[in-house]
Amino acid sequence: MSNASPTPRSVVPPAKPAYPVARPAPILDVIAVAPPPRPPVLDAIHLPDVLPVAPPAVVEETGLPAVLPVSQPLFLKDPFGWIWWMIGSTVEWCFGAFALVLGLSILAAVPVAQFLTLGYLMEVSGRIARTGRFRDGFVGVWKAARVGSIVLGTALVLAPLYFVSQMAQAAQLVNPGGASAKGWLFALNFLTVVFSLHVVGAWSRGGKLHHFLWPSGNPVRLLRRLFQGEIVDVLGLVFLGNFWWLGKRLLGGGYYGEARDAVWNFLVSLRLPYYFWLGVRGFAGAFLCIAVPVSFLALGRLGPMIEFKGDPAQGGFLFVVVMFGWLVNSLVLLYVPFLQVHMAKEQRFSAMFEWREIRRIFKRAPIAFFGSFFVLLALALPLYILRIEQVPGDAGWLLAIFFIITIFPTRLLTGWAYARAMKKAETPSLRRALGSGEGWTTIKGILGFIIRWKCRLLMLLTAATYVFFLFFTQYTSGEGVLSLYGQHAFMLPVPFWAFD
Repeated sequence: MSNASPTPRSVVPPAKPAYPVARPAPILDVIAVAPPPRPPVLDAIHLPDVLPVAPPAVVEETGLPAVLPVSQPLFLKDPFGWIWWMIGSTVEWCFGAFALVLGLSILAAVPVAQFLTLGYLMEVSGRIARTGRFRDGFVGVWKAARVGSIVLGTALVLAPLYFVSQMAQAAQLVNPGGASAKGWLFALNFLTVVFSLHVVGAWSRGGKLHHFLWPSGNPVRLLRRLFQGEIVDVLGLVFLGNFWWLGKRLLGGGYYGEARDAVWNFLVSLRLPYYFWLGVRGFAGAFLCIAVPVSFLALGRLGPMIEFKGDPAQGGFLFVVVMFGWLVNSLVLLYVPFLQVHMAKEQRFSAMFEWREIRRIFKRAPIAFFGSFFVLLALALPLYILRIEQVPGDAGWLLAIFFIITIFPTRLLTGWAYARAMKKAETPSLRRALGSGEGWTTIKGILGFIIRWKCRLLMLLTAATYVFFLFFTQYTSGEGVLSLYGQHAFMLPVPFWAFD
């Protein structure tokens, strides 16, 4: 045991009484909350007691005006310039739309690249389905205008070289090694160097059409720069054009890095891998939906090959199989176009098989669904006439133009119908309307029930008519049975899967 004596009880300070557990502690009464400190920026700014009536015109430290002027709209500031800008923008947009259709047609005639075309068409409907605006469906029109101007401008500039090369070849055949042949050969070599540098300069300046055909630029701007003292630059652009601009830009330094980054950014902005992968998924989803029903229709081609040997039951069984395929195909076609829109909107491959979601969306806008579905099949059916006989691969894009021009509006309409349904409130079902006890709700439910079933029957009749004519295309198309699987309305928008 320790000899240390314990601490006497009188030395230990008494414990303070604790608050009961049920009583809240007065935290705010005990802790003093200090006011937040003022920001240091406000302390450095001196605010006068009375603000001047008129603020100073210019801040001395920066030299900028204290009150920035409000810029007027262009159509008020420069009406003629606004009109000229509107005309130029409209012409460029129309040219871009034409270049876009032509580019999609060329891609549709190239194997594997056909998925880019399908992916683009699906993205068109998907964007409209997300936003509900038709203008969002014209994807990449301005970029197509730039690519089209580069291709057209280059072709126009290099066209004289073709004429000179033909003359040089003819002179060489008439008098080999003669003065005329040497003259034409020298002219061909000289013009090749000059035109090549001119084309490179036009590409470097942006590739607009006027960079190829009128490299000196806007005459009004040239006069304005001339009056401002830029005489050397104006004369260089007038007499040397793209050579002057390119040489001056190269001497300035850093042009190679800027041009490389600009070209790379433009290629990335095209999103070619995205469109290709979207087209592959859209094709795979649609093929999985129609493969089995179409196979029942394809069995009808086996009829002439089967020897019934006096047993009509075999022919009757084949007839029943074909009729079953006709019915199932008609039912499947009611969903496939809108399932592709749904997948493009949701960006999920599993959305291609959400049949119940399409039925739910259809109830909101049945008339819009029927209208877009009718136009889709009505415009797709006559194109089977162009698939009667196969054409060479180098001429395939000529037929593909008709397919793109016909299918593109239908993609716009299907996306619009989907977006319209998403914006509208769901109509109450007939059972819910009759059980609500409200007069207006009951009337809406009855009218909605009638409209929905009427549109369903009309869509089924449209699909059945389409499948009826589709069945006979295996006997008229150059691809035979494959024409049943290559339905361009929602598969690859091409005349043939493989060209001669």
